[in-house]
Amino acid sequence: MTNAIGMFLKQLQKENNETQNQMIEKLGVNRSFYFKVCNGGKKCPDKWYELIPSVYRLDSEKRKEWIGAIIASNHRIDFIYGSLNDDDKKLVFTLANLVDTMHPKHKEKIWDSIKMEVMKMNEEEQKLQELYAAPTDFSDNEKKIWTEILEGVKSIGYKMRYSIRLEMYEYVKLRIMRDKAMKAWNENPERYVKIVTGIAPDMKTPKITIKENEHYAIMLDCNKQIQKILDELKLTPKAMARY
Repeated sequence: MTNAIGMFLKQLQKENNETQNQMIEKLGVNRSFYFKVCNGGKKCPDKWYELIPSVYRLDSEKRKEWIGAIIASNHRIDFIYGSLNDDDKKLVFTLANLVDTMHPKHKEKIWDSIKMEVMKMNEEEQKLQELYAAPTDFSDNEKKIWTEILEGVKSIGYKMRYSIRLEMYEYVKLRIMRDKAMKAWNENPERYVKIVTGIAPDMKTPKITIKENEHYAIMLDCNKQIQKILDELKLTPKAMARY
């Protein structure tokens, strides 16, 4: 889906009567990178902040639009003036009216503050994505289970933390162990099995012990631990239904 940067650049092409390829050439990037920036797959490069206004000679109004597009795209938010509180509206309005007459040093300080805030938000987003990512040593099946439990966690609006990641990791391992035991048990679905442990004194009759099927026992134990994790994560009945 095209983000705010993509829409801004498309409009810029139309206003300057140029093709997409011509713009890509001016920016000095390949098509793949350009499309990723325009679709949210890559962050807008820092050098584009000034490169776009310089190459296309943007006036103050266009510069504001460009900055707004960068902010909206980098943080996946819609900049809707009407949704701001009164103090924030006053701030935006004041800055918009002062920017043309503001001393360059003051502008630079504001830019530095904005860039620091953007950097901080990007770092937080990166940490969040690292917490969401499946462990690199997981098999394809483990990654599939990880994705399932991750969707459940996201569905209730949890803010991802390392402690939750650890519980998700344990859940995946328990699911693998349970499914493996279930497969083995299905080959001989008996809760109890007879085991010959020796020969009776008459040297003819075998000694037999009745023992619970170890695969069945593993299934029960894993299910208890899985349920405990789901309860700790406070997943809703609807979210838990798939497990």
